[in-house]
Amino acid sequence: MCIRDRTYTFENSSGSGYTSTLPCQYYAKLTNNTSTSKDVQFRISDVDLLPYMRKEELSEYDGMGWSAKNFKLLYQITTDNNRPSPDAWKYHDFTTTGLTATTGATINPKILEIQNPTALGFSLNYTNSYTDKVYSIMDSLGMAHNSDHNTLQFGDERFFYGNINTYIGATIYKTMFDVNVASSEFNATTNPTRSQVSSTNPPNIKVSEVAIYDSAKNLVCIGKLSTPVALLAGNTIMLELSMDF
Repeated sequence: MCIRDRTYTFENSSGSGYTSTLPCQYYAKLTNNTSTSKDVQFRISDVDLLPYMRKEELSEYDGMGWSAKNFKLLYQITTDNNRPSPDAWKYHDFTTTGLTATTGATINPKILEIQNPTALGFSLNYTNSYTDKVYSIMDSLGMAHNSDHNTLQFGDERFFYGNINTYIGATIYKTMFDVNVASSEFNATTNPTRSQVSSTNPPNIKVSEVAIYDSAKNLVCIGKLSTPVALLAGNTIMLELSMDF
């Protein structure tokens, strides 16, 4: 079983104006269930499928839209119902004076859409696959290969060779609170699982969070310690609480 996957692309091989485009992302799949090779005839159907395509040489050309000088069919032959491989597409140039009227002119979209496959030679022969070249989107769009560091890419970036140091400047407002926790002031707990008799069996008090209140005793913020700190008898813990804006 042999499967042909086909799509197409337009190009401007010479002159100025619009450059080559990305290929059509949709492709048609044909399945050959016979044991012999088959040729494929094709056509672009539906009138006004390319409503913005123009032929620049026509007297009624309005200067709008886009134009192309080359029409290429992209195809790939696969077996066993495998999906197409991204690097195995081949192309066949079907640009003729039947499409352009004169050599080097732009393609007439009306002829491209309403055409006779036989008259325009829109027939892909199996023998073409032996001579047609592999399609490379890198070469078609003039994109830089991994080994080519001198060719501009999308957006016309320029490569910078060397080292550069950068920093981010920002203004950060920070409020600092110094909190002293004395064991003489915090020597009891309301935790029912802890001892309540500080004189004979003092509770094991640990500081796990600090709260800040305003002058009206409204809770403003709470800061939690990553690890609780034990408050031993006779000691004072010094904590610093910071708040960023």
